[in-house]
Amino acid sequence: MVNPYPYVKILCSGEKPMAKTNKYENNVIWQAFLKPLLAFLQKFKPKTEQDKDMVENAEYQIKRGNRNPQARQNIVKSLKVEFEFDEWKSIRLDKKVLDLLKKDCKLNRPVHIQFFKDAIIKPVKTVKGDTFDLTAEQYADLQYDADLRLAKNRYKAHGSRNGTFEAFTVVEEED
Repeated sequence: MVNPYPYVKILCSGEKPMAKTNKYENNVIWQAFLKPLLAFLQKFKPKTEQDKDMVENAEYQIKRGNRNPQARQNIVKSLKVEFEFDEWKSIRLDKKVLDLLKKDCKLNRPVHIQFFKDAIIKPVKTVKGDTFDLTAEQYADLQYDADLRLAKNRYKAHGSRNGTFEAFTVVEEED
């Protein structure tokens, strides 16, 4: 069988796919996620039984997540339902803005293809330790995805799609 996507490994019969990991299995990301919750729990003084149950449940979920990294993704979902912190909210982009960002990223495609053709050492794709050669089209598709991801993050952070950021003014120090 010919694989139409050489950068994706086809499993032979009897082979088991590797377990999918989630970002919260990383301890640094897990601790960063818990930071606002821990600060809240430290300041919060429960007044009712319901408040006490909420605090006990949150502490139990934190302990459970510290013991079992594979369960963290489900724990994160349940904590996001129970508590609403600004740091945990995701920003949704308007469809018009998203369409403009996609259009901007498509303009880079010819440049990515030309880069691939001119490269002495051809870019490759590595998935779970396996390295695969790419065609120019596949490379351009991967770069489009990367460009779009960066454009979305830039727009969310700065509210600008043109790539320019705030200017910093240098203030001379007085003696």
